[in-house]
Amino acid sequence: MTTLKDYMQYKRRIIGAAVLGLVVIIIGTHFFALEEKNALYIDSTNIVTEERSITADKYSPLNDQLTLVHTETVLDNAIQIYAASEAYSQCEVENAEVWERLEVVKSAINDELNVIADNHLLRDAVFLLQSEGHFKTFEALFNLKRLQLAIEKQHFQRPPNRLTQEEIDLFTSAANLLRDVSDAATDYDIEQTIQATRIFRQNSSKRGFLFRRGKNKQLWTPDVLIGHTLATAPLSFVDSIAAQYPTSHLLFTQAVRSGASNEVLKKLLSSFDFTNTPIYTKHNNLQTALQAAIEIESLSAMRLILSQPNLQHTDFIFNPLNMIVFDTINRKVGEFTDTQKAMMALLVEHGFRVDIVSIPFTKKRMLAGYAAILERPIVDQLKALSIPPRHIEKLRIHPDSTLPLHLQDQLKHDAFQSQVLKNEYNERAKTCGELKQALQSLVPPLTRIDDIFSYVSAENSFVDNVHMLKQQSLTLVDAYYAKMERESADTQRVDAIAASTSSLQDIPFTVSAQINELTPFERHHLTEVYCEKFGKRFMEDIFDIVQYMSFSLFSFEACLAGTPDDYTETELNFYLHENTYPGIIYSKLERYTFDKVLEALADPAFQRPKDLQGYPHGRDALMLALDLKLAAHSVDKKDYKAVITDLIAKTSLKDEHFKRLHRLKVAHFLFFEEIASFHPQIRQAVEFPLATYRTHN
Repeated sequence: MTTLKDYMQYKRRIIGAAVLGLVVIIIGTHFFALEEKNALYIDSTNIVTEERSITADKYSPLNDQLTLVHTETVLDNAIQIYAASEAYSQCEVENAEVWERLEVVKSAINDELNVIADNHLLRDAVFLLQSEGHFKTFEALFNLKRLQLAIEKQHFQRPPNRLTQEEIDLFTSAANLLRDVSDAATDYDIEQTIQATRIFRQNSSKRGFLFRRGKNKQLWTPDVLIGHTLATAPLSFVDSIAAQYPTSHLLFTQAVRSGASNEVLKKLLSSFDFTNTPIYTKHNNLQTALQAAIEIESLSAMRLILSQPNLQHTDFIFNPLNMIVFDTINRKVGEFTDTQKAMMALLVEHGFRVDIVSIPFTKKRMLAGYAAILERPIVDQLKALSIPPRHIEKLRIHPDSTLPLHLQDQLKHDAFQSQVLKNEYNERAKTCGELKQALQSLVPPLTRIDDIFSYVSAENSFVDNVHMLKQQSLTLVDAYYAKMERESADTQRVDAIAASTSSLQDIPFTVSAQINELTPFERHHLTEVYCEKFGKRFMEDIFDIVQYMSFSLFSFEACLAGTPDDYTETELNFYLHENTYPGIIYSKLERYTFDKVLEALADPAFQRPKDLQGYPHGRDALMLALDLKLAAHSVDKKDYKAVITDLIAKTSLKDEHFKRLHRLKVAHFLFFEEIASFHPQIRQAVEFPLATYRTHN
């Protein structure tokens, strides 16, 4: 069997003729060229076919009186289109190889940065990479903040979205030990405070834990709890802490944030070497003591901190002026408050300026270290306050940096390689873009679904609209399901259905008919209401009746989430059930979790046709996978090849598959040929019209 490599070598010998012919087409001259094997280039000039009506195997069609919507697709000059597709595909394949080499270099740089545990050395390394051209200025500052945050974040335990019983025990134990610290500090018992802190640190490898209380988050560490207590503690206890407890930036910054008086803060400052080092916060961010004083709008605390002799960490991402400006932009209030103006004036007295960076290829200016654009109203206010900006163009490594010379040399080498590959990729991308435009000028484009409601009738029921949409496109059906899943509805209809259901074993026909009319949002709500009414032990019966639930709408406070493992168990039971939709493989594709798709494809429990099904009257898993590939970026690293190859092997191909496969050949010629080397039957796709609608995903 001819391999893809052999095929590509053969095709390169004729690619020049193909591209030359393509150029001639673009200028309007009739072109004839390239004789090719029928298996690859079927002469399908002027293919004219109709989209055929689709009916789902499992769901009986309704509204047969609706007029079918026929869409004719005319594919002129098929040979030339395939030649154009091949030329574009070849360019994209070669540029993807350049991108992969670039990714290897970038990964090496990230590995080199990730092993640097000192914030000062990390700053020098990032600034060196910026000066060597690897990072744009704004990129360097964002990466520095990300890397510094990662260093601090590792010392704190954050709970996952779904706790296991082991994790619950861990957090409960930590909370009890930390509560002992809090109780001792609140009682102003210095000996017990020190003892409780020692016990916590002996039993925990982390500095602290992040707890959730409803929607609120709390960061509990001994230093945070003690620092908070000191804000209102008697001075005698403050003196004891300053003398006997190892004061840290975390403790001091928390005392500032909790509103401690300057008298308390001065006692703490006298007990340790203060440098304004950033600390980790409950908001998964970094903050200095000076920024904490600004957060609580304490001018007195700001003056005290600004007077310290070894004040550091006050530029770029920790610039206090930038913090105030960002707060104003982020709150969308438009104007600085009088308190903010007073704080800004104090900072200007101490020599601070607003750090800004340029955004490449635009005239916009961005706050250094923040994802915020400086718009004209803010700029005018800064001018009125006589606050000059400082434009950051280059970030330079400190002259006395202790960053090892061998690491500096390696970073410079990697930055150079990165720049070379970026330039090569960008140049090739221009060529590929020109070839893509030429191809697109020959091929009917996919129709983007911007507003699914423009395709349906507000007078129709949900079910009627589904049956109307399926006459036109299965992609429209799925887009409608996706929209209606999030479209809140009056739950009174659902509550009435639940109230009229006395037993899950004997559902009246009238109730079943009402359930069949529900939207996805309403079905999910009915699943939860039934669970509340009958209990989780009847979930199998509930799935059999309602058939649907949305795991993106899954509430961890609802009936289904009584234990930490309930989500996983409920999800598994839902997919194993014979009467639910969509199937597991479609669902995982819909969430772009390709690793889980491949796991499910190999799982003996999910080898049923049902596991490939999507929504009623909509696409199946293969159609969705093909649509996702057609919508994907050229450097998308998801394993489309493995997924599509496996799905073709498990799917009985129908018209709707072939339409998408034909579009795949037109858009990604070499990818199509690689799949065809495993499944030659897909070559007959050229006999079908092209798919019309772009996936809503």
